[in-house]
Amino acid sequence: MARAHLREIGAQIILVLGATLVLVTLAAMVRASSDSQGAPLWMALSLLLPSIGNALPYLLPAALLTAVVLSYGRMAADGEATALRTAGVHPWRILRPALAIGLIVAALSYPLTAFLLPRLYSEMREVSYRLRFAALENTNPPSSELSFEGIQMSWGDRGPGGDFHDVLLVFRQAEAEALQLEPAGEAVGAGSPALRLRAERCQMSVVDRQLRLRLRGLRSLDEDPAALRWSGTGTTHLTLDLDRLGQRTESKAADFSSPEIRRQLASGEVKARKRLSFEVEWWRRIGLALTPVPLALIGALLGWRLRRSGVLSAFAAAFSVQLLLYYPVFYLGSSLAVSGTLSPAAGALLPVGGLAVILGVLLPQGRRA
Repeated sequence: MARAHLREIGAQIILVLGATLVLVTLAAMVRASSDSQGAPLWMALSLLLPSIGNALPYLLPAALLTAVVLSYGRMAADGEATALRTAGVHPWRILRPALAIGLIVAALSYPLTAFLLPRLYSEMREVSYRLRFAALENTNPPSSELSFEGIQMSWGDRGPGGDFHDVLLVFRQAEAEALQLEPAGEAVGAGSPALRLRAERCQMSVVDRQLRLRLRGLRSLDEDPAALRWSGTGTTHLTLDLDRLGQRTESKAADFSSPEIRRQLASGEVKARKRLSFEVEWWRRIGLALTPVPLALIGALLGWRLRRSGVLSAFAAAFSVQLLLYYPVFYLGSSLAVSGTLSPAAGALLPVGGLAVILGVLLPQGRRA
């Protein structure tokens, strides 16, 4: 009987997880297409696998809870649970398949979060970094604007040769100071927060990680006397060092596997200002791995309570637990841990404690069901 219930729950998990992954994949494809900014679509779509992989540790507990609610709801509706209780089977024995599947999912979740997820996260950051350069090299003709780091560029239309017409360029202070103008204008003052330039026409090219703009009719729009002043009808060449502007930020805690995080913490390699984030990340992965066990038991007890309800009610109950309790408490615990209000361990285990409270409320009702 227990093996049959395990197979049923496993089949439900595959079904629910598969349907959820289809929806996530469609959403990721739409986002990749919109974020490409003219980069080759294949490059934007290469973000799909890392994006889905990063979502998997959060989708797996959700699929588990929904599958257990559906399976135990079916058992209760068919009278199997009542028959087992009448035969003298203790309620804890009926809960064993849910506990077993929770432990199995927990055992699978930890390698995902501790080893696979960091690699996918690093790959996604690297692809996103390269995607920005590709967008500059191949701006999508139907688009009318482009954003890269602290640079924003918009235009009225594009000519047959790819020239941009009626161009507006906006640079933050740090990027404005890195500009190389030929012929040069006056220096940008330290008090100018941004630089706004307009040009009649612009040609763009990327050579050796340098963005080169050939501007005609360039003039500045800033009234701030500290800003660069420029006005003319000739041609101005503007060069930006993309490696300086788009240099990938330093590694984050999410880039490292759990053993690497522990090694760096123990050896003192992590800087003091980053130590807390590394500890929070390590404990967060442990909390995610422990979550399936109470979720599976809660799902079984909810299934008993909803034995006369339909599939939609089972889905609603499962997602209510996740959306109204688990995820809010999960993000609350992470925020409190990052701010230092709670220790990293307490912040990571806070949602597990919340699930334990719900389990304690439902257990007496499950014994009477």
